Amino acid sequence: MECVVVMHNMGIEYEEGLEELRAEDYEDATPARLNPNRNVPEIHRLIAGHRQIESRSGHDQLTADLMEHVGSTYGSQ
Repeated sequence: MECVVVMHNMGIEYEEGLEELRAEDYEDATPARLNPNRNVPEIHRLIAGHRQIESRSGHDQLTADLMEHVGSTYGSQ
């Protein structure tokens, strides 16, 4: 588990300086089509959750929680 967390953190650090990819960067890409009847409050919760994961403190807390959960669930095996 610790290896997975380390590899994940390395990926986050590596991607930090990269520019964000856009659909226009790919050949034959088509723009995303959004349903006008989509559930906007649900999307806002999804975006808020994503921002929490992206924040350093949120990421660190989620990592600690995951390690604690895995340790308590599988640690005695």
